Amino acid sequence: MRLKSIVGFAITFFCSLSPLCAQRVSPLRDVPVHLVSVADSGTYLVYTYRVVNSASSKAGATTVAVELTAPDQAGYATLPATGTFMDSTKPGGVGDDREHVPVGTITAANWIAHLTKEGWLFWFAAQGDVPWKFDSIAPGDSLEGFGLRSPFFPGIRATFAQPTWASCCSQQPAQGPRPTPNQFRVKGWAVAPTYAPTQVTLDVLRDLLDRSCGEVAWITPASACNPLREPLVQAATSARSGDRDGARERVRAFLGALDANHGTGRPVSDNAYWLLRIGAGYLSTHAATAVWLDPFPSWALGELAALKGGGTTADWMRTHPTDTLATFGPATLGSAEDWCARATTEQPLPDSLRVIRRAYFFPPTLTPQSTLPASAGPEILARRCVLGAVWVAVGVPTTPDGIRLNTEMGHTLVSVYHGAPRPLHSQYEPPFGGFASSWQVAGLWVADSTTVLSAAEIRFLRHGPRVMALAYGAGSGLGRPEGTTVVSQYTRDSTSVAEAAALTGLEARRTVLLVSLLARAESARARLAHPERGALRSVAVRTLWHWLSYARPLAPARRAAAYLAADRLLGTHDVGILFAEPEDTAEGHLLQAWGAEFEERYMAGFVYTHSWLAQAVSLDPTSRAGNLAFMSLIGGCDPGKAIEQGVAFMPNLSDPALRAQLNFTLGDAYADSVGMAAQVNLGPSYRDKVRDAPTSRAKAIEYYRAGLAIDRSSVGARAAWRKAWRLLAGQPPLGLVFYCEGD
Repeated sequence: MRLKSIVGFAITFFCSLSPLCAQRVSPLRDVPVHLVSVADSGTYLVYTYRVVNSASSKAGATTVAVELTAPDQAGYATLPATGTFMDSTKPGGVGDDREHVPVGTITAANWIAHLTKEGWLFWFAAQGDVPWKFDSIAPGDSLEGFGLRSPFFPGIRATFAQPTWASCCSQQPAQGPRPTPNQFRVKGWAVAPTYAPTQVTLDVLRDLLDRSCGEVAWITPASACNPLREPLVQAATSARSGDRDGARERVRAFLGALDANHGTGRPVSDNAYWLLRIGAGYLSTHAATAVWLDPFPSWALGELAALKGGGTTADWMRTHPTDTLATFGPATLGSAEDWCARATTEQPLPDSLRVIRRAYFFPPTLTPQSTLPASAGPEILARRCVLGAVWVAVGVPTTPDGIRLNTEMGHTLVSVYHGAPRPLHSQYEPPFGGFASSWQVAGLWVADSTTVLSAAEIRFLRHGPRVMALAYGAGSGLGRPEGTTVVSQYTRDSTSVAEAAALTGLEARRTVLLVSLLARAESARARLAHPERGALRSVAVRTLWHWLSYARPLAPARRAAAYLAADRLLGTHDVGILFAEPEDTAEGHLLQAWGAEFEERYMAGFVYTHSWLAQAVSLDPTSRAGNLAFMSLIGGCDPGKAIEQGVAFMPNLSDPALRAQLNFTLGDAYADSVGMAAQVNLGPSYRDKVRDAPTSRAKAIEYYRAGLAIDRSSVGARAAWRKAWRLLAGQPPLGLVFYCEGD
């Protein structure tokens, strides 16, 4: 093979993977990859193709690509190749990003086949030593001689084609870089190896039929699909009742209808015919051993049911001795894997797809009688944790397979749990979904104290699409935070402001002005009202100015409350944003006369720095308002400073709830010292100086114990309880509290 041709192809291929290579109007119109026939060699199937360049194209097609990816653990096997073949998929070679179906290529003369590390097969023309002088398929022409060998059965695969260099890219544009052919590709669909024989269930066949009748339009008119659908529906009914003979007869009826509708001038194209006939024929001739229905939903349901049994890690491992046990989730900044034990097993299902089940265990639920255990090794403490979630997943051949299977999984879950569905935010990420993934979620369904969901992975990185199902209990801490609405945000903000204002003892006609301003500002954000921004900002300045003027003659404790209320009001998003722009600073200066400070921050404009909290603390640190102001003020990026301030302030706190809260805060600060020593703020590959901080660990546990001796019911108490278990097991915290990116 000639080096210049390979180098030229590599340049265009790697750019084709980059989002920076924007697509342009292509001189190609349509370049379908027609499946001419499928023959059984006895060892594998031989797919024979003809590539056609539409007569309406204005350029030759010089590259044709077909997706051949497969689920994880499918491997990288290749079969004998006919013609020139390049393989970049072997692990440890050019790359091993995606596994692919077992395949051998058949390549037309003067063309080259390249199986890439992303699991795509490229056929590209190459002839001669002059760069970019390629053979191509001219407009209105076609080329045979392409094919694939594979034991896998057909499915619907994505394709694309690229034009010749001369047709799109030989001229240097007046501005910008020279374009490349991959910016002019046209996309399509083809029939290509996709499923291991046992993976072609009735559910798969019905989905392929539906897509042939709709999305890819290989059966037209769509009304011709009705006599094909009915036998498959009847076969599925028979299969669900255990009647394999009846299912086989209905599949044979489907094959008869398929044959009758295939041929010149008939509705079923060659693509649709071979797509459906191979799998249906296998079910018909292997009725006794075939997998008729997708096995994942029923298997998953049985695994999720284990959550009801509860029990500890030790109990689970006694009944699942072959599971692989991991203790305590990895310490990665922002990680949601806050478990103390995970038991894993993997196995193949009857359809040969591999499934994974993970049982997650968490510290026992915090109760009024709970006490922290003594320090011990992670394996010892993990055995006392209790089952809180069961997660199952399966890799699937294609994203549409995942969406179909997720729909079926969702129906299975709701038919058993009968829970009420909860609406989900469009950006909801299910627990244990993994990095850089996007999921289409079915659920959530909540039945009693159990939440169940399923999800299909529709965007993924370095692996194939998956379908997952999850069941978790209340003690797992995996509950989805309730979304914030305009009403809930106003309720929280107004309650907070009113609480502080009440501590001043001023009459209601004074305090109501603060809440009224907040209502106007938040109504403007929700577009329930449309005040002019400058006018609303002027109202805010007058309201705060008068409020602090009313409080000036008050005793220090009551004046501290006035500053606390003003801080909570100005600190809300909808009031604070009124002072964010440079032109807002003139009126902001009026508030600075009362001690309000603003600083300019990147991408946020001018931001109020909560300077009024410090004034409230200085006025009367022992008052209720002074205590609340300090608890809001303590923080920042330095755990050492937080410890110094918190320890010094502790004698000022008389409210047990606030003393517990400060103990939890001091525990967090010392835990941060442990986390910084373990470099949890860095990626695992950058942790070159990991160490322990035993003194800080002991102090963090001491403060957590002190706080839990007072409070075992608040959100802060539950968080401290979970974090203390990690520290007691010698683990660093999952994340940091007193940490700022870049500091």
